[in-house]
Amino acid sequence: MRNFIFDRGAAERGTLDLKHRGAALIVDLARVFALESGCSDTNTLSRLQFAGDHSSLARVSAEELAAAFELINLLRLRHQHQQIGIGEQPNNMVNIIQLSSLERRELKEALMAVSQTQRGVELMFQTELFA
Repeated sequence: MRNFIFDRGAAERGTLDLKHRGAALIVDLARVFALESGCSDTNTLSRLQFAGDHSSLARVSAEELAAAFELINLLRLRHQHQQIGIGEQPNNMVNIIQLSSLERRELKEALMAVSQTQRGVELMFQTELFA
């Protein structure tokens, strides 16, 4: 549970909004690198693949982000499927405690890849100047 940043005000302790704290961040990064590389694709995975070959984003980083995007969306969809199955309204708030230790470890690595790429974008494009 260490090193996860949970959403404040979440209905349940230990929940993480995988859409806004995960998938959306990767979508935004893919957009940045698509703009840099001149990619006109609108699909996030296509953008990442193209950017890995035609932008400042290293191919290995593009592959890590693509894998992170797929994992996060898999966890989100499985969570929503389970909610629908028990008659609940689906949401993106996944309880980290309910994930297996392997899933928690993989999610942590996925979010670390996002964070590292964000730091690289910050340095490269000097985004702190716009804050």
